[in-house]
Amino acid sequence: MINLGLDTAKGGDAQGDHFDGIENLIGSDFADTLTGDGAANQLDGGMGDDVLSGGDGDDTLIGGAGADQLVGGNGTDIALYGNSTAAVVIDLAAGTASGGHASGDTFSGVENIIGSDFADRLTGNGDANLLSGGAGNDRLLGGGGNDVLIGGAGADRIDGGAGHDRTSYAASSAGITVNLSNGTGMGGDAEGDVLIDIESVEGSTFADRLTGTIGDDILNGAEGDDVLNGSDGDDALIGAAGADQMIGGNGNDTAFYDASNAGVTINLATGIATGGHATGDVLTDVENLSGSLFADQLTGDVLANVLSGGDGDDVLDGGAGDDAVIGGAGADRLTGGAGTDRAIYATSNAAVTINLATGAAAGGHATGDLLISIESLEGSAFADRLTGDAGANTLSGNGGDDIIAGNGGDDILSGGTGADRIDGGIGVDLVLYTASASAVTVDLRSGGVITGGDATGDTLINIESVGGSAFNDRLTGDTGDNALIGDAGDDILSGNEGADYLDGGDGFDTADYSAETSNLTIDLLSGLGQGGTAENDQLISIEAVVGGAGADLLRGSIGDDSLSGQAGNDRLEGRAGADTLIGGSGADRFVYTDSTDSTRTAADIIQDFSRSEGDRIDLSGIDALPGTTGDQAFTFLGASAFTGAGGEVRAIIQNGQTLILADLDGDRVADMQITLADVASALSASDFIL
Repeated sequence: MINLGLDTAKGGDAQGDHFDGIENLIGSDFADTLTGDGAANQLDGGMGDDVLSGGDGDDTLIGGAGADQLVGGNGTDIALYGNSTAAVVIDLAAGTASGGHASGDTFSGVENIIGSDFADRLTGNGDANLLSGGAGNDRLLGGGGNDVLIGGAGADRIDGGAGHDRTSYAASSAGITVNLSNGTGMGGDAEGDVLIDIESVEGSTFADRLTGTIGDDILNGAEGDDVLNGSDGDDALIGAAGADQMIGGNGNDTAFYDASNAGVTINLATGIATGGHATGDVLTDVENLSGSLFADQLTGDVLANVLSGGDGDDVLDGGAGDDAVIGGAGADRLTGGAGTDRAIYATSNAAVTINLATGAAAGGHATGDLLISIESLEGSAFADRLTGDAGANTLSGNGGDDIIAGNGGDDILSGGTGADRIDGGIGVDLVLYTASASAVTVDLRSGGVITGGDATGDTLINIESVGGSAFNDRLTGDTGDNALIGDAGDDILSGNEGADYLDGGDGFDTADYSAETSNLTIDLLSGLGQGGTAENDQLISIEAVVGGAGADLLRGSIGDDSLSGQAGNDRLEGRAGADTLIGGSGADRFVYTDSTDSTRTAADIIQDFSRSEGDRIDLSGIDALPGTTGDQAFTFLGASAFTGAGGEVRAIIQNGQTLILADLDGDRVADMQITLADVASALSASDFIL
């Protein structure tokens, strides 16, 4: 019994031994108990029924013959059966094993298995497992998690299961042909293989042919003159050394040269590549490039390309299309070309200062960069200074206390987290808080409150429009023409003066005119506002309106709306849907023009009906007897039952509220229903316009 962590040993030749700087143990032919420490240990039990405990660290456990207990502990641990005299069957999910040296073994905290040279059956669990079958016709099942499955020599059945799973043929002694779309393998270690639910393939050091599926695949040819065909999906193609043919197929595909031993020169428009691992490569239907650690020259085509230079002094040219260029470390020349192009510094190790008007850049990964025909910038996680040009720019600060200046043009500006200073400059400029992790409150008026989520600490200058978060935002405009866009969440939008554009987005959103004293007309169906601060307002995806102190006319849409008149003698018309109507103070009129405006299954609720203030329910716009000639008025019955004559209205008190019921067709069943909340007194005909 040996414990490296406690420096103790008992039994046999180990009795009284002490250990210093020892990482690995080989036991006896008897029943040993071997325990590792915090390092990466290799524990070999030999023969006998052993107990192997890796402890912390990434450990290797070799039970050998006998019924062994293998306890990986913390870290990523592996159990080896390479010396087994027969095939092994191991199920990490069940923790059981049989066959060969695995007979009677149990597992706990073991993530990876290397099998024998025979026909093994290896099954993973919900973790990210490495299962290596070795020689023999093996069956590998990854289960859940992002697994690595290596069949080795032999006709293997390789099933990744759930997750993004990879198979590797790096040790194959000959080139392979693997087609993930039909699950077949040929040549070298792939001969006779069947592949199921595999999303990533690593080839051999020879000439391989790898074909992907309709999904997002990773094809790594390794060395050799490989043919990589991504097929459909957004694929990653890695040719490595050799003259490779890289065919992206449909989807948005990327060729990677991160491991190249020298700079690469690639032109997506011509498909020609030279230098380093790109020498002799031909690229077809590839949209994006990731360069090496050296000085690369990457050129896009007419499509929207993503060009990433990596380290080194790179020259990136997007060509036509709306491109994204990422210079990385080094003094890079970034040319967007035609289209609306973006330079990204999200991975910079320090703050960047970039001016699109001059093309100059400094700090972090921007040091020494020159930007040409770039319209958009994405900064770092630090305190950046981003300045636009005379055109329409999109500037995003990401993290840090950024200073963002749009300059001329209609700009889209986003500070991200941090206390940012955002100046739109000339033009109609939009500040976005769509990525905020909580609700924001933004008031564009001088001295207005700006707080909450990503807006906390921000200073906004010359900003005309605001885009909110996915939460319950409150956005307020100034005296100009503002666009307030709520995005998701139950937002409150107040345009104030000017012809404003109020778009609530998803959620139950409110247009708030409570500060207005003039008479307003707001129609949610047409999306138009008139009068006072509502004049020429456009309302999109707004479900609720709060009026002002004047005599307002508020009309709903065909959905479930909330209309609140506030003070003044207001006129509220909910239209179809189960609406909530709040007249507020004053003699308010609740108007119905169609029997479908408030039904038994979608009944309106009038929250504050007041007889003393002169509130009235207006049914005069409805023909009480639609089957007869003319436009008849309703007959009010009080609390009495319907007579069957049709065109009748009754009001009954039920559970502390009043239900107004209308029968149009004379079947003694209510066709309309309106609820007066908290009204428990009898109504009279004078409460209606019939």
